[in-house]
Amino acid sequence: MAQRLSAQTTRTAETRVPLVAGSRPLAARWIALLLSLATVAAYLPTLRSGFTQFDDPTYITANPQVQTGLSWSGVFWAFSTLHASNWHPLTWLSHMLDCQLFGLNPAGHHATGILLHALNAALLFLLLQKATGLRWRSLMVAALFAFHPLNVETVAWVSERKSLLSMLFSLVTIGLYGWYARAPHWRRYVAVAAAFALALLAKPMAVTLPLVLLLLDYWPLCRVTGSTNKETEDGRTGCSPSKLIGEKMPLFAMSAASSLVTIVAQKTGGAVRDLHAVPFSMRMENAAVAIVTYMRRMLWPKDLAYFYPLRLSDLALWKVSLAALLLLAISVLVYRFRGRRHLVFGWVFFLVTLLPVIGIVQVGAQSTADRYTYVPLIGLFVAILWEISGLAAAMRISQPLQASAAILLLAFLANSARINQGYWRSGLTLFQHAHQVVHPPDLQIETNLAAALTDADRYAEALVYFRNAKSIAPKSFTAHYNYGYTLAHLGDQTSAAAAFEQALRFATTPEENALAWKSLGIADLNMGKYRQAADAFSALLSIRPTDAEGMFLRGQASFLLLDYNAASRDLLRAAQANPTPGRYLMAGRALEKSGQIQPAMECYRWELKTDPNSREARDRIRALQDER
Repeated sequence: MAQRLSAQTTRTAETRVPLVAGSRPLAARWIALLLSLATVAAYLPTLRSGFTQFDDPTYITANPQVQTGLSWSGVFWAFSTLHASNWHPLTWLSHMLDCQLFGLNPAGHHATGILLHALNAALLFLLLQKATGLRWRSLMVAALFAFHPLNVETVAWVSERKSLLSMLFSLVTIGLYGWYARAPHWRRYVAVAAAFALALLAKPMAVTLPLVLLLLDYWPLCRVTGSTNKETEDGRTGCSPSKLIGEKMPLFAMSAASSLVTIVAQKTGGAVRDLHAVPFSMRMENAAVAIVTYMRRMLWPKDLAYFYPLRLSDLALWKVSLAALLLLAISVLVYRFRGRRHLVFGWVFFLVTLLPVIGIVQVGAQSTADRYTYVPLIGLFVAILWEISGLAAAMRISQPLQASAAILLLAFLANSARINQGYWRSGLTLFQHAHQVVHPPDLQIETNLAAALTDADRYAEALVYFRNAKSIAPKSFTAHYNYGYTLAHLGDQTSAAAAFEQALRFATTPEENALAWKSLGIADLNMGKYRQAADAFSALLSIRPTDAEGMFLRGQASFLLLDYNAASRDLLRAAQANPTPGRYLMAGRALEKSGQIQPAMECYRWELKTDPNSREARDRIRALQDER
């Protein structure tokens, strides 16, 4: 992006004078290398982190297709699946490659993320320095990007690989666009489009990149007719706005196609909230508050969490009005000082790149997410750094003093980023921290924390947070079911059964009903209430007639009720549907009790095929043969 386009650009314009004369590319590359090494060093604590229960099972730890590594069938799956409510085949292939190289060792997966972030920081510096010729400002922008704690979520969360990859190929697209802008040619344009396609294949948030390229035409490339880059004292006429827009129409078409596929994927996966759940007015109010919230977190990154719930109580009229007035005031100021093109570029870049995730199309239940700022904050960094540098020059502040202030700021941010990396050490630490900083308590956070505690066999502690979830959402099936599940593990079957009955009252899908009936039946079975248990399993089988576990459980209840004919029918069907060890043995017992000796012997023989070490099956065959 080192040069701008004149009105008479031809294919031979390759020898045009650079935008900034006297730049030393070798020195810039050394600086970029040092920046990338510093970024890696800052994120080394992440290597000690594991996977979390927050989307990592969907992407890696419970995804057998990804765990098999790279293969042609895997490539086909990556390009055809809408798994995780997204279409991002390049991201799937990246996770497959990591599994092939590192298996399920989380350190390897984290190392890939750290290296990608370091590479993104280095490329950002090189591109910005090449475009503006202002090395130290560009370095500071890239360093803020590298060390800001808001970016910890994107780097430390393995499932957010998609943002790292999309950013990488977006930067490559921008670099190729600068090469194209020097001397437009269709081959160079194809290279730009190919890099853009890779960015979209990693994460559809890159759909705004054509607008970013138009912003780059405005500043710092200054390709627009009559543009003048006063900061580099290099003014030449360029292309008309209509021509620059027309030039990017194929890229806009690619963005539209990617957006359409993404909406289909997210609707298919049930991730998109409809207008009844989140009215359009609420979305717009949240968008205004969210933009201001992102700016506040950029300036003071305190109490960061993996999840910020979308709640009507957080959208008080005064808060929405204040946010809207602030955004309007900033926009007016930027327009008032539009001659300082970096201000226009930075502010519009921030707003434009936030558009896909600002909540107009509400995906998920969050109001904001730190990962959404990975790209947009670059715009604010540019606007602020350019202004501060200009002010420091006007006030004749010495360069050593400026450098000292910059180092102190970066040290503060790097330390904050280190602390935030610690919260991503595991799912338990992540959810515990969110529980501490998000107020009032949120259903999803309480549920996730309790689930992480149950995974650690800390059921008594989990019960506290499942109880919190139940009090937050008294009509939630999940809250009551999880509460009952934990009580059952603690041995309080009576209270567990009551919780499952409550869960049944609020079940809204056949799956929820089936799950609650099964758990209620097991609790009744454990309490010796065999008739109630059989009825519960019958209700389960009326929803899922082929549920082998439901058949087996009802067969057990019938056996304990001494109804051996009914028991043998269910137990035999369960064994035939899913011949796991023990099932044919139970079927044989029931058949033997009902006087069906020959079928019982056949079941015992089948049990020996599924479990050759079954001593009871062998003994029963011998005993029945002796009786004959």
